[in-house]
Amino acid sequence: MPAVVKFTPGLFVNPNHVTRCGMFHTDSRVTTPLFALVIECSAPGTSRNTGTATQTVGASKRTTSRLPERVAVHRTSGRTAKPIVIYNIPSRTVVNMPPELLAELAGIANVVAVKQANDAELQAIAGLDILAGNDGVLLRALEIGGTGGITVASHLVGPQMAAIRDRFEAGDLDGAREIDASLQPIYDALGVTTNPMPLKAALEMLGICSERMRLPMVPLDQGQREVVRSALEAVGLEVVA
Repeated sequence: MPAVVKFTPGLFVNPNHVTRCGMFHTDSRVTTPLFALVIECSAPGTSRNTGTATQTVGASKRTTSRLPERVAVHRTSGRTAKPIVIYNIPSRTVVNMPPELLAELAGIANVVAVKQANDAELQAIAGLDILAGNDGVLLRALEIGGTGGITVASHLVGPQMAAIRDRFEAGDLDGAREIDASLQPIYDALGVTTNPMPLKAALEMLGICSERMRLPMVPLDQGQREVVRSALEAVGLEVVA
């Protein structure tokens, strides 16, 4: 499988470095590239306010919130021949890439897919492989013509999620739905708090790796651990820790 460059709105990416840039970020090393791109690609008179770039055009003002993502994808595509997968995860980046923008970016030769984590906008996009960005919509993504998913639960129930795809591709939609429904406890438990904290706890419970993480991520509290433990047992996984 060829190497893939990941582009996430709110992240400025080149093949060697990824820098997070979220709304209300106070680190000028991060915010400066964002506004530099806006200013570079806007008409004179560009200004900015807290968290949202704006462009002054005559007497009116319009937001240019889509401009940094568009420019960053174009720049990234010009610096690598590798396939690019766009990550649309507005809950993490505070930036959403709407379907019309994704359709535009699909025209770039090496932009090949989108991980769509905005369930409300999960839909086919001409020229892009659609990958489910949330566990609970893998089957729905397949039903609209998607090609798979980049998910969290697959770290724990990968074979079962692969079986959803296999059943679907074999025309056994009822079988795919049955497996998907059986995994709902895992999908829910992995949302008990911010990931990867529940996932790390689950992996430790299964004896795969330590739950230890760097701050600001912390181990689950006892109540959260019980939710995760119960979900693992509900889908037949052996809890050893």
